[in-house]
Amino acid sequence: MTFICDILLERERRQTENYTKALRGRFEKDYNPKALKRFLKYTKWTKEQVLADKGMHRAAAFATAVEATRQGGLDETYIINGINDEYKNIDVLPLPNTKYRPMNDGRVLTQKQMKEEGLTKTDGLKTFDIRITGNLTGWGTAKVKKGKGAGGGHQGNVEREIIEFIEWANQHGKDDLIYVALIDGDHERAPLEAVRKWDNIWIVDHIELQERLNEYE
Repeated sequence: MTFICDILLERERRQTENYTKALRGRFEKDYNPKALKRFLKYTKWTKEQVLADKGMHRAAAFATAVEATRQGGLDETYIINGINDEYKNIDVLPLPNTKYRPMNDGRVLTQKQMKEEGLTKTDGLKTFDIRITGNLTGWGTAKVKKGKGAGGGHQGNVEREIIEFIEWANQHGKDDLIYVALIDGDHERAPLEAVRKWDNIWIVDHIELQERLNEYE
């Protein structure tokens, strides 16, 4: 068996769910307060007037719903957990975004260790998203990207963070570990492969990762 998902379709489903949550929350929960402020300023309506008008309420809910594209952590955790469930002898576990950070000097430190040494996140990269243990050990980063090309904004940051991870693994990676750049959605593989130097750096989507892990299960 292989865990298979269309994460962009799953994201669209969650976006629709976010619209419903914003509508039912009546701007008390499950919405973007800054977006509501902009909506009210543009329409020159009050919050009370919007809630009293069914059509405007729906429009405001659409405009202020939480953006699923900003919930990448949910997408990544869903994929990682789905992969992990397929294995008995390998653990592929999602990590909290404050757990293990690869440092500029090559070490991997916890938040507590960084604090003890007076270090901040500027002294390292983004924290690892994945820890792999069992028959195979290693670290990973997980990203979902919509739209090809680096571009700007959030999607541009996604590609830059992946490249930084690969470059760190090129320089500081250990031969007995694997370093997984887990990427799903729309992405261009060539610019990432051009950076990769070693065979223990895997640039894969969720299906390709399982194909490789199967060799070690």
